[in-house]
Amino acid sequence: MKFLRAFFSIALIFTQLHSSFSQPAYYCATGFTENQLAEKDPLYAEKLLNHDLYLKRLVLDHWAAPQREADTVVYTIPVVFHILYLDPTENISSSLIYNEIENINEAFRNIGYYDPNTGADARIQFCLAKVAPDGTGTSGIERFETPLTDIGPNDDFTMKQQFYWDPTRYFNVYVARNLLGGGVLGYAYYPTSHGEFWDGVVLLTTMVGRSKANSAVFAHEIGHYLGLPHPFDRGCKNDDCLLDGDRVCDTPPDNSTFEGCGTFNSCTTDTDDPSANNPFTSDVPDANNQYMDYNEGLCRRAFTPGQVERMRLVLTNIRASLLESNVCQTPSAFDAGVAGIISPGLTFCDANLSLGIELKNFGLAPLNTAQLSYRLDQQPVVLGTWNGNLNYTQTDTVLLPVNGTLAPGFHTITVYSSQPNGQADGFILNDTSTLVFNYQPSLEPPFSEDFASGLPVTWTIDNPSGTGWEQAYVGCDDGSGTTCMFIDNTVMAEAGIEDGLLTPQVDLRYIQSGFLYFDRAFATDSNTVGFAESFEIAWSEDCGQTFADSAVIYSPSRNTLTTVFIASDSFDTWAPAQCSDWKKDSVDISSLRGKEVVFRFRYSKFDNGFPLYLDNIGIRGSFNTGLEPIADKSSMTIFPNPGADNFNLEIRSPESGHFQVEVMDIQGRKVAYVPIWKSQQKEVFPLDLSFLPQGIYLARIQTVSGMLVTKIRILRQ
Repeated sequence: MKFLRAFFSIALIFTQLHSSFSQPAYYCATGFTENQLAEKDPLYAEKLLNHDLYLKRLVLDHWAAPQREADTVVYTIPVVFHILYLDPTENISSSLIYNEIENINEAFRNIGYYDPNTGADARIQFCLAKVAPDGTGTSGIERFETPLTDIGPNDDFTMKQQFYWDPTRYFNVYVARNLLGGGVLGYAYYPTSHGEFWDGVVLLTTMVGRSKANSAVFAHEIGHYLGLPHPFDRGCKNDDCLLDGDRVCDTPPDNSTFEGCGTFNSCTTDTDDPSANNPFTSDVPDANNQYMDYNEGLCRRAFTPGQVERMRLVLTNIRASLLESNVCQTPSAFDAGVAGIISPGLTFCDANLSLGIELKNFGLAPLNTAQLSYRLDQQPVVLGTWNGNLNYTQTDTVLLPVNGTLAPGFHTITVYSSQPNGQADGFILNDTSTLVFNYQPSLEPPFSEDFASGLPVTWTIDNPSGTGWEQAYVGCDDGSGTTCMFIDNTVMAEAGIEDGLLTPQVDLRYIQSGFLYFDRAFATDSNTVGFAESFEIAWSEDCGQTFADSAVIYSPSRNTLTTVFIASDSFDTWAPAQCSDWKKDSVDISSLRGKEVVFRFRYSKFDNGFPLYLDNIGIRGSFNTGLEPIADKSSMTIFPNPGADNFNLEIRSPESGHFQVEVMDIQGRKVAYVPIWKSQQKEVFPLDLSFLPQGIYLARIQTVSGMLVTKIRILRQ
């Protein structure tokens, strides 16, 4: 019953919003947005009711507290304005934002234009943020040229996911030219959404900074943001003034959305609440001068003492993190921060990990020294010191070699900065950065993957849609099992979302001729006109970080990709049921000889499109063993050979730079990596192989002029 009661409240607001659009009134879509939340989360209405019960208890406790009359603290809320525009005329000036902040501060302090004779001082003020989320200075005004300035009924979350700042530290205000299809001046979310990315207020561009009367729109939406419903919420119902209407007892019951500035009485239930909380002993007119009512801007000039009390309790309890944010202060003089980890990438293929850090001076004073440290997985923290010279907002790329051997799979590395110029850091929120990356040692062909045990740890799924490649149990049981990889495209929110399935890095340096092969199953509706989906295979030489357009090696048409034509509208339940639903395919990759590459299978999806299944992905062909050096054998010598543990590697070549010596066993498996820096025509490097068992091995180096390969024989007594 509680759920139905709260949901009825939301639905009522929604109905009143749309039924009032024909009137020359103030249109707030908060009821509509709250109704959308309730549709997405069946428990949301219950959350609203629980918040009302919680706030009722806070109000009653506040009334009982002896310090109630001494509550004179002025609270400051940090604001960031996100200006969304397409036409330059919509990119409103900063002066209009300054006007809006000035007007709203007067409204909440109940001074100046706003009627101090009828309203209450909320003792709340607003400031434009001076510190951005990364710790740098900001004007508190962000500008974005974007088509999302036309915010449709389903665009609110999409827009905010792109532009929001941390809602626990900033009051996000978005300014756009068209809201929810038109007729709406603003909307907000209740405190139940505190900390969520969608939290905040959205205002129509023409309502910002133009006049003090128009600024009543912003005051109204802030009231919602701080927990005030409309006074006409639930109509004339007045069983409990702390749970009905706007949940405030000194606002009389109201059942009208627009009355003009005159005197009007829409309810006769003012005395129905029998509790001592109800201040009304006789029927009174509606309070149509309140910000929270629908009315003309000239009428709306006041918050009641009860509304002020509820807003302040919300601010000091549910939204208390805003008061601890401190982002309205000038940036600190001493603030060294980690602007990001630039290497490794999300996927990493080199056994020798080098950590690239972007150190940034977020402080106003020049930065000359700072402590930098990192932690790989659960290993001890490694400490270090940076020295240099960075002015405010300047950055420096710092490269740190990381000790230890990486096992294939996912790893976590965290970087810390501290002690700028030997001082305490003035803003600690930018002092840490964490990266989870997938180490994928090169895979030696030939190989085949049937996904019998799910997705191997060295394979990667890149699916920004949040849904996509999954294991399915509908493969063709031709001896490889019945498992495969599957991408679901039957239910999607928007078109054009791309999902990639990435192989590990594959070593093709010794391939003579070869093919990338795979099985596919794809069904389409024979009546479909056009082809909204697309599928391609491409290769990357930088461990899957980038894929050039020229690197696409497979991009079929719909007819080429399709393995089964099915009846109209039945694709959403289709899955390959027999081996004839599958087709084997292959791509010639002989041209990639000499490279180490990552292959990406990418599917571009469309709403209610067609599912795609892949299985038995592999490489086969002819390969040399690496025994035939492409360059002159005499260019590289290992001595003593045979030897026991410690060898010397001599290289004679005019080439210089970073090289990597790879040691392989007789089966072609890499067993050691030794990085070297060569700067001389003839140079000798130590080669410690004490960890390898006795046997015959190959050492090879890839240079610009070719491959250097020689044998090593480890012989121990």
